[in-house]
Amino acid sequence: MTLKRIGRYATKALDNKAEWGDGKDDLRPPRRAMGEVMDQTEQPLAGFRSILEAVGENYRTARLHYVAHRVGDRLILLKAIVNLWASDDGIPLPPRFEIDSLKVGRCSVRDLYPTVAALIDDLMACKIKLPVGEAEFPTSSGGRPWVHFYPTQWPGLQANHRQVGLQIVGDQSHAYMPTGEIDWTLKACHEPYENLGELLFQNALGTIGAALTVDIYAGPLAWLAFDAKDTAGRAVPTASIPHGQDRSKVSLGYRVHEGGHIVARGRVSGDDLIWHTHNGFDFGRADVQRRPGSFLYGIASYDGVAQQFGWLTDAAGSHNARRRAFEVTDENVAVTHGILSGEFSGSGRKGVQSRDLETAVSAVFWMLGFSTLNMGSVPKLQDAADLLITTPSGQILLVECTITVPTPEKLGLLNNRAKEIRRSVDLSGHQGLKIIPVLATCEPNEDIGISRETAERHGILVLAREELLSWLDATQVIRNPDEIFGQFAQKVEASQGGSSLPRLN
Repeated sequence: MTLKRIGRYATKALDNKAEWGDGKDDLRPPRRAMGEVMDQTEQPLAGFRSILEAVGENYRTARLHYVAHRVGDRLILLKAIVNLWASDDGIPLPPRFEIDSLKVGRCSVRDLYPTVAALIDDLMACKIKLPVGEAEFPTSSGGRPWVHFYPTQWPGLQANHRQVGLQIVGDQSHAYMPTGEIDWTLKACHEPYENLGELLFQNALGTIGAALTVDIYAGPLAWLAFDAKDTAGRAVPTASIPHGQDRSKVSLGYRVHEGGHIVARGRVSGDDLIWHTHNGFDFGRADVQRRPGSFLYGIASYDGVAQQFGWLTDAAGSHNARRRAFEVTDENVAVTHGILSGEFSGSGRKGVQSRDLETAVSAVFWMLGFSTLNMGSVPKLQDAADLLITTPSGQILLVECTITVPTPEKLGLLNNRAKEIRRSVDLSGHQGLKIIPVLATCEPNEDIGISRETAERHGILVLAREELLSWLDATQVIRNPDEIFGQFAQKVEASQGGSSLPRLN
């Protein structure tokens, strides 16, 4: 089966998605606004298995991250993540962490199972092999786990690469979780950790949600070589694949931007690319003619399916005057990127401070061409939202920034502020202007969970770490703020079931 057929399968599956149940013990996540989730078992399993059958041999790396807890004489899998990559990352696996009843670690799937499909079979039978022995993966009903297939996983889209996901959901997690005493035990370890959360983060496991889960992510099969330049330092559209993968299935799409307009676009097949091999990868270069001062956008595809996309930057840097001016102070926007990634504060300290995030978010919107007003930095104005942002046509974004997972109280406060501004703007005679409340956070999408669903149900747009970094990357070229606002409005409307943007009366 080709990836094109898989794409058609995914589209059909999304069109025939079933409604969610309302049972008290229903652990399935709410349906996504983009309609990505299916709640039946066989159909989503068939979709993901089709991908493994079609291109599974291209995934050379299969890493399993796990955390398990012994409850009495039962070893319970609390959470696991499986990452499938076409390249061999060559990163040595760290030693697993074991203390008392808690087992955390990473390993190669192939050390435990002949195939990823065999791993899935075991999970559907409510068990899994781990380096520390076989663990249970119980369900609330005692039957098979729930399965959700994500043909286009949200984090991958925001990170500019294709990522297909399968989530397998078991029983409620609270009955199997370690007690609070585990945090004190971790502090006294030979390699001390502050708490269980830090240990999970160190092992790329995120947080444990309300249910036991296993997430399997299949990454892209082709990439853009963002650092490919010619002798003059100009970006050259180049696709890369692991050496030995089928070059003929690669294609490279491009758009040439000049003066804020698209002046050329096209696609070059793998047979017409100019190939060379370096360090175990094959690189295919396209010969695209463009004038000095123009800008390139590239799309790497494999077997007719887009795998990665993004802006290809000349050595001279951005063509956006606002970003170039900003980079005089923040070279290569490194500090802003670090803040939005949750890595460090503006002062270089570990951890992000609230005021740093407000400044970073304001900078991103300013570089995108918006007019921004930071009210949160003024003590006497801190009862207002952090940022008031407008487009050239006067459309308004009301932005609240948070360095933690948003709480219902914060969402409610933002919604009320937006309603107050709506009423005030209406009194000025500008009832036609749209107002969108926005919650911006440096937390990743996987940690937001139900907060995003709650926000979107109330017409609040959520911009998590992945979205903010994507928009920071988008500042490479001149943007139209009103077009961006239109995209935001469409997302809010989609989350409202396709109705028009809420009036916030």
